[in-house]
Amino acid sequence: AMGFAGGWRALNIVLVVALGLQEPPTPRPGQRYEHNVDYYGNDLDHTVQPSPIACHAHCSSLPFCVGFTFQHFTDDAGRSDRRNSLGHCYTKLSTGGRRDAKPSQNLLSFTLPSARRSPLSPYRPAVVVRAHNTTESGAARIAGWAADMQSSSVPFWVSVDVTMGRGKEAVLRILKAADKLGVEIRIHSYTESEMLNAYPKLAYARHRLPRGEEDIPGPNGDRSLAWGYHSEAIGLFHRDEGTTNDYTHLWVFEEDVAVTGSLPRLLEEYQWDNGDLLASDMRPIEPMWYFYPMATEEFVARAGGPGFRINAREHVQRLSRSLLDALIEWALQGAVAWSEESVPTVCFAEGMRCSALSPRHIGEPYRWDGDMAPEDFDERLEADRLAAVTEALMNKAQCEVDGETACSDLGRDDGGDVDEDKPWVGRFYHALRC
Repeated sequence: AMGFAGGWRALNIVLVVALGLQEPPTPRPGQRYEHNVDYYGNDLDHTVQPSPIACHAHCSSLPFCVGFTFQHFTDDAGRSDRRNSLGHCYTKLSTGGRRDAKPSQNLLSFTLPSARRSPLSPYRPAVVVRAHNTTESGAARIAGWAADMQSSSVPFWVSVDVTMGRGKEAVLRILKAADKLGVEIRIHSYTESEMLNAYPKLAYARHRLPRGEEDIPGPNGDRSLAWGYHSEAIGLFHRDEGTTNDYTHLWVFEEDVAVTGSLPRLLEEYQWDNGDLLASDMRPIEPMWYFYPMATEEFVARAGGPGFRINAREHVQRLSRSLLDALIEWALQGAVAWSEESVPTVCFAEGMRCSALSPRHIGEPYRWDGDMAPEDFDERLEADRLAAVTEALMNKAQCEVDGETACSDLGRDDGGDVDEDKPWVGRFYHALRC
């Protein structure tokens, strides 16, 4: 899991070298970092990654990865190539080969805090879907998720922005779809006014929109601040529901996410990961990003400076209670930023364990501008189902060779009968056109 508690200062040093930034502030107590250090040997795998953060995310996706060494590419003169952050990523089964390295080797090493090899205990997950403009087909899909999670005894909510009329219509569609399936869905609703009352700095942030009212409320007048400030909206949910519900981790879905296979089985894949954040594609923010100006001065300062701002694909995320509490505390102090940036930056800056969703669970498309027609999703559904059955058959064959104990150690199928109709692990997609 992607714990940068051990590598925040090391990341700072990477950015000092690559971007010419000033020396960053001293890391918080308890944070571990290693620069000019090599974790020699004990390699799990070797890949080329676009940045130390990407290397960290890759390590996070491997259950037995406890740390990594990242080596920047060098130019013809043997100097670190400042044109990009590309480099060799060596993930480690053990950091026991630690040894000093020469500065000219451009090595940075990280130890992931509290790497786990067994399910979390206690682990009480919950699911919330963020919604504001849910169509009838989207409501049916959400109701189906609720039914699946209910069978697994996992609490399920839909948090709806009812600032505009579309939000109120979405609530009615979701409840109608739930009633049709005979499933109960808990609705949490809020308005932009409630967000502003809770986090007054959002009023100041609104004035920094690159195109002003063309962004919010937008050309159709149907966007509130929740369109861009998602973590503050989730903060309202956690404030309202977290005090009476004892979830340890909260899965947050956008309403236009699509999932193949069994949602409960897919989420169970992460019961061993103690990351405070699970997300996809975490990386440093480019200054040319359209919403770069939207972070308040308080947010940038608490992050450690402009070079330490991180964004991620937020279509599906899992947040720990500690991270949810931190997001609220930052927002109350005026430290707010645009949606993709807020959660991962706070996770890193607070020295929490920031983990990556496994690439094998991410489908294509999975991006903010993804556009997948229903018929395209049907094709991916069948392809993912076939891949899952094939993997189960291969695991069964290997288990018969290795024995049940070896299969259990690796978390593979235990070699039992393969049933094509039983719940299977699929992928996340974004966005499904409805």
